[in-house]
Amino acid sequence: MKGWCVVLLLMAGVATVYLKRYEIVEALSLRPSPPTPSPLADAAAGRVTPLLRAELGALGLKVGDPVFIRIFKESGELELWLHPASGDAWTFYKTYPLCAVSSEPGPKNGSESSAPEGFYYATSRQLISKSGSLAIDLGFPNVYDRQHKFRGRQARIEGGCAPQGSYAAGDAAIDEIVTLVRAALGHGQPFFRIHCFPFRMTDARMNQELAARAKWLEFWANLKEGYDYFEILHRPPNTKVRNGNYVFE
Repeated sequence: MKGWCVVLLLMAGVATVYLKRYEIVEALSLRPSPPTPSPLADAAAGRVTPLLRAELGALGLKVGDPVFIRIFKESGELELWLHPASGDAWTFYKTYPLCAVSSEPGPKNGSESSAPEGFYYATSRQLISKSGSLAIDLGFPNVYDRQHKFRGRQARIEGGCAPQGSYAAGDAAIDEIVTLVRAALGHGQPFFRIHCFPFRMTDARMNQELAARAKWLEFWANLKEGYDYFEILHRPPNTKVRNGNYVFE
């Protein structure tokens, strides 16, 4: 545990470049805009909305509540959280097992097969409906990715089981996810956050990575700050990029 604390202190001292562009500040400036018409998404909503209403109603939630997504690459899991109209805390709705995940833990960095890790957000403009498939564009590369020269092709949450640099959730899951996202955006949520982690970033797991001298330890230490923020406060943080690191508030 002491070793891990030392790493965090060292990370706090790494500051060389001040970035004036912020991911979430940019998104907050956007006005809510409903998704564009999509016969494919409408058909999916018609299939899954009755079940969603029943499941969400049992949790005190409804279709149209704000959404938040967390992804864990190693275990192949996508968590969906919603925020009820009354109350401050986000409510866990469901874990979707990913059908396929691109690459081992680590950022998307040049390899066409790797999926990104980091803090992303999506607006209605990033909902994709074409070629008979639904998908959500993660917005890769974000400001942090560009600063650190993480490169690669577009990354998505998509249906099917062929990730190709994305997170493949399967067709049934993407129908539910996109339906809830579209409903949230249509009811006034201007954007939704998507947090992508290599694994569940517990202290015990991070100490294992520290002992193994993992290649991406500094990067993961920064991701863990955002992971811990939500674990402690049960509220996804506003995420900025400053001095070459993610910062959270």
